[in-house]
Order: sequence, then C-alpha cells, then structure tokens
Amino acid sequence: MSTFTGFPRGLLHFFAELEKNNSRSWFEKHRQVYENEVKKPMLAFVEAMQELLPQISPEYVADPRINGSVYRIYRDVRFSKNKMPYKTHTAAVFYHRYGKKHEYPGFYFQISHRGVMWGAGHFKIDPEQLAQIRRFLHRNPSMWKAIVQEKVFRETFGEVKGEKLKRPPKGFDPDHPVIEAIKLKQFLIMREEAAENYVETMAILDKTLEMYQKASPFVEMLCISLQIPF
Repeated sequence: MSTFTGFPRGLLHFFAELEKNNSRSWFEKHRQVYENEVKKPMLAFVEAMQELLPQISPEYVADPRINGSVYRIYRDVRFSKNKMPYKTHTAAVFYHRYGKKHEYPGFYFQISHRGVMWGAGHFKIDPEQLAQIRRFLHRNPSMWKAIVQEKVFRETFGEVKGEKLKRPPKGFDPDHPVIEAIKLKQFLIMREEAAENYVETMAILDKTLEMYQKASPFVEMLCISLQIPF
C-alpha cells in the first residue's frame, strides 16, 4: 500500500532554488532535501497510481522506481547546448505493458514550482508506427473529429500538439478532411495548472485520474490504430 500523503511544499521550494543554482556542488549540498521532498513523494505517488490506473485501462503500468515510471533528475547533456546538469521538475510516465516507456502511447505527469502538467499521447513514434497511425486516420476521420472536437476534450487539452510536416506525407490527399492530423509526427495533449493548488493534499490523485479519464479516448484511438489493447 502506498505511503503517499501529498506532495510537500518543500518540493516547490527545492526546484525554485535548483533553477537558480543548477550545479553539482549545490545539488550535493541539498541531496537529502531532494530525497525527502521530491524523490520519496514522487515514488509514493506512482505507487498510489498503481491502484488507480486500472480504472483507466488494465494495460498501463505504474512502476514506482527511478528509471521505471519515474524519470531521473539528471539531464542528458551529451548532445545538448544546455549543459545544466539537473532537470528543474520531477516527472513520471505510465506506459503500455506491451513495451518500454515510449514505445507506445502513454500518460505523463510532471510537477515543479512552475506548475503541474498532465499529458498523454505518443511521443517517440517510429516510422512504421507513424505510417500505421496515418493510414488509420485516413480511413477513420470521423473518429478523430469526434474525439478531438468534443467539448470537454477541447476545454481540457485544447489542440493536439507535436512536430508536424509542412506538406502532406506522400500518398495522402491534401484535401483529406483530417490532413492536418495526418501531417503530425507526434500526437500529444497537455494540461497545466498552478502547483500551489496540489501540494499538501491527496486531491492530486483524484485530479490525475480525472485528467487521464478525459484523455483516455484519445489514447485508446492511438492504441487501436497500432492494433494493441487498451
């Protein structure tokens, strides 16, 4: 059973300070704060989500480990111009049991002093999967429209985001009714709110469940397009 009792206010303070002092020396001096105020609560949050995720789908995994569902705080700076060593947020992904973190559509959570973010969709899409999704959208434009134009969906997430081609992919009619969706290379939806509303309360669990329930038709459509269960 999870020990989660809410994210502490110290998490917000830690990330606000880390943003101003993003160095190994500062982090090492404050490592215990990170362990107590960030890492432990986040692992407990993911463990608590293990019990709630089946209400969304039995196919999704909440793995309460660093490099399981929870991302490391260390940035990969090898190919980045930004050499800051640490992320200024903590995040987790709830991924499909058929693959690893980003192999299939999933659900995302992030919190820092700058806010809480809930996300869903498919981020790292290989060419074969992208072709499958595009063919599916070509055949099922009404399903796409019914989901992304639905009132609650639009009020919650707005537009579907992601990298996009400037022109329609080869073989697709430029006048197809959902050609703008077919041009996407990623399929992402997001919702951000102030973090102050979600510290020192377990209401964050109910809110996360609510966000994922609203996102689930979109994720289910992507799963159907890839012929995997939801």
